[in-house]
Amino acid sequence: ILHRLLGIQPFARSIEMKEACYGATAGLQLAKDYVLRHPGRKALVIACDIARYGLNSGGEPTQGAGAVAMLVTENPRILALSDESVALTQDIYDFWRPTGEAYPVVDGPLSNATYIDSFVKVWQEYQNRYQQDWQAFDAMCFHIPYTKMGKKALLAGLEGVDANISETLLTRYEESIAYSRQVGNLYTGSLYLGLLSLLEHSENLVPGSKIGLFSYGSGAVAEFFTGTLVAGYKQHLQKTAHQELLQNRQKLTIPEYEVLFTKELTNENLAQNSDQTPYRLVAIKDQVRYYQE
Repeated sequence: ILHRLLGIQPFARSIEMKEACYGATAGLQLAKDYVLRHPGRKALVIACDIARYGLNSGGEPTQGAGAVAMLVTENPRILALSDESVALTQDIYDFWRPTGEAYPVVDGPLSNATYIDSFVKVWQEYQNRYQQDWQAFDAMCFHIPYTKMGKKALLAGLEGVDANISETLLTRYEESIAYSRQVGNLYTGSLYLGLLSLLEHSENLVPGSKIGLFSYGSGAVAEFFTGTLVAGYKQHLQKTAHQELLQNRQKLTIPEYEVLFTKELTNENLAQNSDQTPYRLVAIKDQVRYYQE
């Protein structure tokens, strides 16, 4: 659908990847390898998800809405990804959506513990493989199920580390969660919203700054990888546009939100939608969705 709406040439490969909240990172790594093998070509990675828990559920306050698009090229304009990467796979049922169910099932304490343990494991393995420590990094971004989750993992890893290094990384962390505090958990797009928030809120990063990224998907897959900011990266940020987008949202009361949340998607409801922006769902016929260009 996005391939058609964006008018991309027909001989491009389009695929959909799903792996809990880790899916976008899998797509990003695949795109990186593709571009390395085919210099001059580009790959578009779009991180989107269904970030819904259901009404009156424990995870309801963390729900979010949004998507992040990333263009991967031979000559990056914002962040140059390195080959330093450590992935971890474990068979753990901390969060999953049973077949046929609209909402996921979560073991909150297990999921929190697995997330923190996964970060500590991949970070320790990263140190062993690449002989680098905390002082090599100017900032770290995390998958953010809720804004304190990444901080818990970061604090677990920083135990016993020099106070100045800890203070710097914790300050950068607060900058990375500014947008998530407004938007909530995007699931697979959460890490990349955090990266965007960091770049658009921090005045302490410069070209050459090294950033660590921790991606996590329940089930469970985790990965720690790194990138370096390139010269002129600030020219390609869109802070004003992003802030205007957030400021122009319509605030709802709790009853209004609950009505919208439970409302069935029908052609009548779609016709009443006052949002006339492009790339929107306009009709459903014979279970086929029609999007307007």
